[in-house]
Amino acid sequence: MKILKLTLIVSASLLIAISNADAAEKQHSGWYAGASVNNSQIKIKDRDDDKTFIGASFTAGYQLSEHLALELGVSTLDISEGDGDEESSWEVRVKPIFLTPAVKWSIAASESIDLYAKLGASIAFTDSQVTNTSTGEDLEILEARSEWDVNPTFSVGAEWQLDHNWAVNAEYTYSPTALGVETEFDGSNYNDDLDLEVQSLMIGLHYHF
Repeated sequence: MKILKLTLIVSASLLIAISNADAAEKQHSGWYAGASVNNSQIKIKDRDDDKTFIGASFTAGYQLSEHLALELGVSTLDISEGDGDEESSWEVRVKPIFLTPAVKWSIAASESIDLYAKLGASIAFTDSQVTNTSTGEDLEILEARSEWDVNPTFSVGAEWQLDHNWAVNAEYTYSPTALGVETEFDGSNYNDDLDLEVQSLMIGLHYHF
């Protein structure tokens, strides 16, 4: 699993780089917010190949105690794939949105580094568009959207406190995602189940208020 290997490399590099860092005062309660860049590997079940895409996520949470926090994340991806030749081709573009409420449990690895795990739900929705072209002219455009679907999600990560307010983190997330997609074409509706396996590596920056 390429994403998991990359996560281990990044986490090890992060810990080595900051092993001699000065301790920073941690906040054990209060609100925090952050943003991350995601490198997501997506595999469609029953297929042999997988694809990697770059996305973004935003997080808001409340630290209840030294070890426990409640968190809500919002992330999005812009996925496109196409094939064909000079005479005829097609392109599929999918824009999933993920809402991820979760419980976060953390433990101190040092005075400035926390290791954590998150368990929650991934509430997913997507719009998609399929465009068929021939000699540069659009033949047809099919648009589809899904209902909101709820799936489990699990994350592990490390957070380094830079100072009283700022922290950086590296996080690996696994989320099996099932979406029921409805497509309208020629006045008829077609339903299809889209089963995805999503693995993401996130590098982010948090601010504790």
